Amino acid sequence: METHDLRPELSRHPVPDFTGREDALAELRSGPPVQVVAGPDGMGKTELLLQYVDRFAANHSLVWWIDGAGAVRIEEGLADLGRALLAAPTLEIAVPWALEWLRTHPGWLLVFDDVWDVAHVLAHVEGLPGGRVMITTAFDPGDLAAVPLGPLPVDRLGGNPLALALAGGLPDPAFAPEDGDPVRTVLRLVVDRIEELDPFAGRLLETLALLGRETVPRELLPATPEIDAGLRLLAGHRLITLHDGLIGVHEKIQLFVDAEVGAERRFQAFEKAVLWIGALLPDDPLVPLSWPDHRRIMPLARQVLPVTPRTWELNKRLVDREGAAAVVARREGVRRSVTRHGADDPETLSERHQHAIAMALAGHPAAGRDVCAEVLRICEGTVGPEDPLTVSIRQDLAMMIGEAGDPATARDMLAGLPALNTRIHGPDHPETLRSRHSLALWTGMAGDEVAAREQLTELAAVCERILGPYDPLTFTARHELAHWTEGAGDAARALDLYTWLLEDRRQILGPDHVKTLTTWFETARVTGVVGDHAGARDQFGLLLAERERVQGAEHPGTLRTRRAFAAWTGLAGDPVTARDLLAALLPVQTRVLGAGDPHVTATRESLEIWSEQALASGDGNPESPASGGQRRCPSIDA
Repeated sequence: METHDLRPELSRHPVPDFTGREDALAELRSGPPVQVVAGPDGMGKTELLLQYVDRFAANHSLVWWIDGAGAVRIEEGLADLGRALLAAPTLEIAVPWALEWLRTHPGWLLVFDDVWDVAHVLAHVEGLPGGRVMITTAFDPGDLAAVPLGPLPVDRLGGNPLALALAGGLPDPAFAPEDGDPVRTVLRLVVDRIEELDPFAGRLLETLALLGRETVPRELLPATPEIDAGLRLLAGHRLITLHDGLIGVHEKIQLFVDAEVGAERRFQAFEKAVLWIGALLPDDPLVPLSWPDHRRIMPLARQVLPVTPRTWELNKRLVDREGAAAVVARREGVRRSVTRHGADDPETLSERHQHAIAMALAGHPAAGRDVCAEVLRICEGTVGPEDPLTVSIRQDLAMMIGEAGDPATARDMLAGLPALNTRIHGPDHPETLRSRHSLALWTGMAGDEVAAREQLTELAAVCERILGPYDPLTFTARHELAHWTEGAGDAARALDLYTWLLEDRRQILGPDHVKTLTTWFETARVTGVVGDHAGARDQFGLLLAERERVQGAEHPGTLRTRRAFAAWTGLAGDPVTARDLLAALLPVQTRVLGAGDPHVTATRESLEIWSEQALASGDGNPESPASGGQRRCPSIDA
């Protein structure tokens, strides 16, 4: 049977020496058309299906792997299949084309990995004849035929698949001790052995693991004999995988390394990654000969490079270089398209649209706005005002107009887009939800906080219903709902919304995720706004310690939190400490961000205010009789 191996890049590849799940593989091979591998995280569900695909792909006419984490990702995965098979241009066309292809061709296999709700899968594939559907999920599989996956039925190392695989790389794995955590037990032994054999390989593992990515492109590391030898040693001990130009690092190994290394070694690992990636980038992105390198390296670098105090400057350089290179590359793309297709051809218009977006993202929204406006005028006269390309350009133009300083016009341009997208795509389509989100944002930015709050209340509920409670757009809508609820004058309700969102983000994204930390910042701030100044001070103190641990002492987010902690310390009745905290912060902030940065200016102004309060209040009370009962209020929102 001819096999169409169209699998997109997987998060990782099958591990060698896979044992202990032969019965489960046999059950999958002989099972019904729709089958679920169910079980808690860490039991090897994804690995089982990777092994199945690796062994039996030749038995299927097509194999396609889809990320099942939410309805939108499932739909996008099916759309990608439609584009790969039939060159379908848009999502709304690609999904039905893909399903029709599956309906008329036998022998295919679809894998939906890490599914949150099996109903999202069945909504598309239930009843499709002639193929197989396999699903992995940690949630209820419902009435579907399930292959339950628990610990391997062996006593050694608790039957944990990862622990057993790692133990296979030890000289005598039978002597691996047990301490309640089999993975950590074996990892400690394996890493100690690596340190004995090649200390550089140990540092290399730290760098790869602390990047926080399951895969790292091999081309981001220098091609030196030392690194090649280190990678071979790590792969031989099953600490990493090497496949198709990707270096795979299991999430549990990342967590182990993160817990084991100290702060200084963590910084050294980050610096090593910065050094390697920075050396790959040409010095001048405006030189045409550098464009291929930029196009190859920049997306990879942006994916894997962490933001830490010692990598912040390079991250800024990457953003600046990426923006400049993108603008120049898009401009060249427009020139080529005009030569080949003509100035008003849809291909050229699409290139000009992307050129406008690149200019806006590079910090020039007004220039992008002018280009986008001209492209919109031509599109409306050629492909029509309701063509998906025209509608997309109109929405991006509105965003650029708002970013260029005219939020009211942005709001007015966006006002009709949700209804238009509903007519074109349907009420639940991602483009419709995106336009509703943009309208709510610029409605609030234009000064109508109440209307923005009402729009986001409806949008958050729709996103949760359509996309699921953990989708990024659902989280974003909930965050902005809290923001505009406060703007509409109901800070107490906003505090409740932020508090609930913080709990969910901690549970889903983890306590160290940047969006979790951002929501914590807003929760602490609004705690103070509703009158609990001491509570805000205490929360900012905890957040500051967390950000210093996660992001480093000189990360801009940490510096912002330090200023907020100082401000609320003063508002809680201690202007002397507030003054001292700000005095210590200002030189650090000036060195990291530059003297002209708005955040530095705000810190300088706050220092002046709290210095006055401390001077006027010998007992540290900013409202003592010495100050006449009045005080200037420093900025606490920056």
